[in-house]
Amino acid sequence: MKTKELTRNNTSLITAIVCAAGLLVFVYAGCALAFRPINLEWILLSAVTVLMVSRLDVGIPKARSTVTLFDAFVFISALLYGTYASVVLAGLDGAASAIQGRERRRTILFRSAAASLSIFVASSVV
Repeated sequence: MKTKELTRNNTSLITAIVCAAGLLVFVYAGCALAFRPINLEWILLSAVTVLMVSRLDVGIPKARSTVTLFDAFVFISALLYGTYASVVLAGLDGAASAIQGRERRRTILFRSAAASLSIFVASSVV
């Protein structure tokens, strides 16, 4: 019984940390992006990515996994438009893809934060 409660508490703590860090990164990237000129091509790439591309999966041959085209579009955005634009794009797509879920508030918050945080870390390292 104590093990389940401890696991639940640890999971809640990790979820809260990821949400807080991811939302801080998303807000920081949004503020940094607000003071730069917005490119029309980035807006079109974002619209296409959020509305259509994030729903498409590509299977990997000889492996039981798939990759969404969203991943490729976000990394293209990182190369062309920088880290902040990619963080905002990932956060928006994370929120858009979580809308169909059961627990919308928690799922939208976590997916958006996790996507923003992971793209920020990946773009910063590269």
